[in-house]
Amino acid sequence: MSRFWIVVCLLCLPACQMRMNYPKDIGIDDVQSVSRMVETKPIAFSYAQINLKRGSQIAAYPFVRWFFPNVDIGFFRICNPTLKHRMSRSTSKWTGSSFVFGNWYNDAGKYVEKSLQGIGYDVVSSDQSLFRGSATQLRTELELAAKIVDIRMNVCNIWALLEAGTNLSGGDAYVKVEWEIYDPLRKRVIDIITTEGIGYVDEPEPWGMTLLLLNALQDAAMNLGRSQRFYQIATGDFYQAKANPKKYGRLEIEAPKKPFVKKIADHFNLSRRAVITVRNNAGHGSGFFISPDGYALTNAHVVGDAKTVAIVDFAGVQYMADVLRVEVERDIALIKADITRNNYLPISKKTVKVADEVYAIGTPLLEGLKTTLTKGIVSAKRYRSKQELGFYQVDAEIAPGSSGGPLVDEFGNVIGVAVSGYGFGATSYANFIPIEEALRALNIQIDKPEGNL
Repeated sequence: MSRFWIVVCLLCLPACQMRMNYPKDIGIDDVQSVSRMVETKPIAFSYAQINLKRGSQIAAYPFVRWFFPNVDIGFFRICNPTLKHRMSRSTSKWTGSSFVFGNWYNDAGKYVEKSLQGIGYDVVSSDQSLFRGSATQLRTELELAAKIVDIRMNVCNIWALLEAGTNLSGGDAYVKVEWEIYDPLRKRVIDIITTEGIGYVDEPEPWGMTLLLLNALQDAAMNLGRSQRFYQIATGDFYQAKANPKKYGRLEIEAPKKPFVKKIADHFNLSRRAVITVRNNAGHGSGFFISPDGYALTNAHVVGDAKTVAIVDFAGVQYMADVLRVEVERDIALIKADITRNNYLPISKKTVKVADEVYAIGTPLLEGLKTTLTKGIVSAKRYRSKQELGFYQVDAEIAPGSSGGPLVDEFGNVIGVAVSGYGFGATSYANFIPIEEALRALNIQIDKPEGNL
């Protein structure tokens, strides 16, 4: 009889001893919460991806109950008693390649959002809209993606003597996550921050292993939100805005046209000829001529890293334009086409006031909608002191593709450059770069006749 029990113990030993270990001291407490007095950038979660080496061990299935101190197993229940969880099958290994674990719409997005919202960040939630790209996402200034590079789970699959067919599981899990933070306005990755998270499923339930990963991902997101590095990025401290950081020499551009003094409706057919569509590899943006010899402004995120872009005028004629100056932080770029005697818009020197009537012109959504005109008022003037960036908040509706288009006063003189929008329909708002800040960032001086507007 003694030999029998020795054999039983030897058979049980591999499963009894098999438990995945992971670091316990992973918490980050640099930032406990974000004050309501602090303005943070709107953040949207994009997706989570599992990226492990094939053959990596990701789970263990211990047999002994005390390996699960946090799990309510119950008196008539047993962990992992079947043969498939014994001996060689007492662990699981990653057999696939990269795998998208979740995105903005599903549970992964909700768990990440919950962590960041709980700390006080401005999170663009999927609960706010049924349409990802049309409404709430328009105001996003930071996008977040998670790459899970390590998974360690200890899983208790329940076998219940009195519950035939029960398929429940609980346990604990650890993940290491590389968070990629992307700036959609500047079209670049700002930083990659690595955090860890631990999750538990105390009450075994169906899909318990998935819930283990989600809980661990939520904890990793909590540690991300509490890291000083992420806080600096979300609040703008990460950026070190400087006037003319690339040390561009002063560029004087002659623009002899006098400012418009008649309402824009009286000459819009002429003014629209100064607005262009700027094509890039991902689609298009907008822009406008500021001189009669081919100089034009658009957004830095529209031209990206390109040296040359294609522009299309109001009549559908395409030209090539060289990218001469780019200031990423202010999101403004100067381009020049090899043309002359083109129409252009005069720059306003008038002080812009809240409640001023204004118009936005651009190519929203489709190139066929070029020189679309929308009307609004200046709703507010915003200033991000940490970034030294000013904006006009306007209720004129814009959409993807409008970026880089002009904001003009009631007469048609340029006062700003479209850069971002958020909201939808009657609650739509857009941000515009004040034209004087755009020109100053590129160190451009417009030489034109003196005169009153």
